[in-house]
Amino acid sequence: MKNDLTLSELIYPELKTTYKLTYYGTNFHIWRSKLDFVLVQNQVNYVLTKPKPTKDNSDDIVRHDKWAAVDFKAHHIILGTLDDNLFMTYQKQDAAKLLLSALLNQ
Repeated sequence: MKNDLTLSELIYPELKTTYKLTYYGTNFHIWRSKLDFVLVQNQVNYVLTKPKPTKDNSDDIVRHDKWAAVDFKAHHIILGTLDDNLFMTYQKQDAAKLLLSALLNQ
C-alpha cells in the first residue's frame, strides 16, 4: 500500500498536538519551522509578506477578496497550532501576519 501524504498532512496534525505552541514552551523555533512547511504547502504563506491589496478598482477588489480568503485560512492554520491559553489570548488578531508578529513578541 502506497502512502503519499503531503508535508502538510504529516506535520499539521503534529503541530496541533505534540508541537502546539504554549506560553511556557521553548519550542517556538521548531514550531515556526514546521508551521512554515504547512503554510507553504497550503500556498498561504504570501500573506505574511505581501500587503493586503486595496479595493480601488474591480481588479483590485478581486485580488483583495482572494488575499482576504487566503489570510483567513493562514490565520486559522496558525490558531489551530496554539494551546488553549494562547488561542484565547491571540484569536482576535485581525490578520495572520499580525498574529504571528504578536506571538513572536510575546
